[in-house]
Amino acid sequence: PDPPSKYNSGIPDMFEKIILKLLNKNAEDRYQSSAGLLVDLEQCRNQYRDQKMITSFPLAKNDLNNQFSFPQKVYGREAEIKKLQSIFKYVASGHFGILMVAGYSGIGKTTLINEVHKSILSKGGYFMSGKYDQLERNNPYHALTSGLNDLIKFILSEPSADSSGQVKKIISRLDGQGKLLLDVLPKLELLIGPQPDVPHLPIAESQNRFLDVLCRFIGAFASKQKPLTIFLDDLQWADLSTLKLLERLSAYKNNKNILFIGAYRDNEVSSTDPLLVTLSDIKDSGIYLRQINVKPLAEESINQLIADTLKTDPITSSELSNIVSKQTGSNPFFLKLFLSSLFDDGLLWFDSVESKWKWDIEKIKAAEITSNVIDLM
Repeated sequence: PDPPSKYNSGIPDMFEKIILKLLNKNAEDRYQSSAGLLVDLEQCRNQYRDQKMITSFPLAKNDLNNQFSFPQKVYGREAEIKKLQSIFKYVASGHFGILMVAGYSGIGKTTLINEVHKSILSKGGYFMSGKYDQLERNNPYHALTSGLNDLIKFILSEPSADSSGQVKKIISRLDGQGKLLLDVLPKLELLIGPQPDVPHLPIAESQNRFLDVLCRFIGAFASKQKPLTIFLDDLQWADLSTLKLLERLSAYKNNKNILFIGAYRDNEVSSTDPLLVTLSDIKDSGIYLRQINVKPLAEESINQLIADTLKTDPITSSELSNIVSKQTGSNPFFLKLFLSSLFDDGLLWFDSVESKWKWDIEKIKAAEITSNVIDLM
């Protein structure tokens, strides 16, 4: 938000800082308690009453939250975020691109992409996402159609003046074959109206026609003004139909301004897995394809995460950080699970007398905590 002084130059500097802190994007950077806010407001009032001015002082000095919760910001992924944003910029300039994000379960693949999701939407682009499930492998296009249905709902929710051009573009691209999509995209009829029947074809030709219509439909959402990002999670469980569509979409002549992001667990696929074979074929055809391998967090990032969680400094939390890092393999999801278990077991607690978080490092070392984080889960 704009600083209040932009609209009222008489607002004292410290009062403006308090307002902006209350409006901070990250929840952990706002005031954590009404008591902490009250202390700062009273200091402003007292200074103004006594001196007719408010001098600078550190905010939130008496503001502590006794609730156990983790910061919302992303730690240790600056290089990956920068690379992802660079790839999106390339696609937004009029190209098609594929980005694969690989890593162990819980390593932070989805968190990384959601961070970039914010900047994509801020540039006016469309973002659709879906997640594959091990139990839905016999349901063709499951995650893709889920994301497309959400995108249709979004278009339907826009003012008619904003959506009318998009609807016309979709109808034009479908070229009278929209009925082929209504079974998998039931809300599409609300957007484009009733569709005429299409002639029956043999199975192979019918499948090719369906893929072609689906590619045209997806392409209708992408433009230089509104690039389209498709994010499909857990692609190691994707069905063969989705992989065939990805190949077809890569070769589709009107696929400009589309970024396809796929996340998968690289420890659960072999070199002969259909996913990796498909990606290899696409890359060999000359399509722009990049990969980010998400690694365990560096110890410095883990220490900063723990220090921010416990509202302390990294030096104080370093020994605890070292233990947690070894127990969890520096995996962010497992790390948070591990810290939560310490809190539940009373080895990590908030001291209301001293108003700070404490932990018993010797008891944590001696505790019979499994060294296998999967067993812990």
